[in-house]
Amino acid sequence: MPSESTSLQEDEPYFRSVERTSNLRANIFLFESMVVMSLYVFLLYGWRLEYSSQVNLLAAFGAIYMIRVNIMSRWLLPRELGMEEITVVILFISSIMGSYVILAKEISSVGLAVSSILYAFGSYLNTWSEMQRKFWKGDPDNKGR
Repeated sequence: MPSESTSLQEDEPYFRSVERTSNLRANIFLFESMVVMSLYVFLLYGWRLEYSSQVNLLAAFGAIYMIRVNIMSRWLLPRELGMEEITVVILFISSIMGSYVILAKEISSVGLAVSSILYAFGSYLNTWSEMQRKFWKGDPDNKGR
């Protein structure tokens, strides 16, 4: 059964093409992201007093990821977030970040440098492609495409 956000009548437009009327769902997504990030940081650091550079790097990667996802959901998407995006996506993000905590093992400083470069490059590709899509969709010549 379709959720309320995707339940449309025959004469209504596709929900992904409907302009955003409020930031309520984006705010809910932001709150969920903050809860997930708080749990992630707690699971990484716990109550220990000494931290490895890998733990700090994983925390930074998590923070950067959450910031990017929320920028995308708030400013790059002109439409309202669907209910599935504020429920299923946050569970997906939780599972990704949880796997970082569970599967993390100590690696060399060369490994940390390589992972930082790969993460920065992947973040750039994802963020730049989202921005290009926003610019492209904002062009009146591309309306309806």
